[in-house]
Amino acid sequence: RRPCKRQCTAENAYRQAVREAAEVVLEMVRQLRRGLQVEPMKALSDKLRAIEIEAGRLMLEIYRDLYAGKYEPVQMMIVRDFYEILEKAIDRCREAGVVIYQIVLKNG
Repeated sequence: RRPCKRQCTAENAYRQAVREAAEVVLEMVRQLRRGLQVEPMKALSDKLRAIEIEAGRLMLEIYRDLYAGKYEPVQMMIVRDFYEILEKAIDRCREAGVVIYQIVLKNG
């Protein structure tokens, strides 16, 4: 039994945000290998920040629906824990992006 369509949309969007964050970090590493160019790296860093902000907004939607009583308690805890792990993945992508950007700024 799946809750409302809006919840499914937020969940799918959140998973997509995790993919996009990982892809941006991968592109940042590729750019780093090509040379220390500040402008392309700044654009990627800004994109990663935007993904993190949007993921935070989506997480609030997911939490709102989780605590609205649409899930059984055990199911709610599992889903909550799953999305908290994904949230940590986005945070780690952002942290990696910050480190890469700092390398470029320091050495570029």
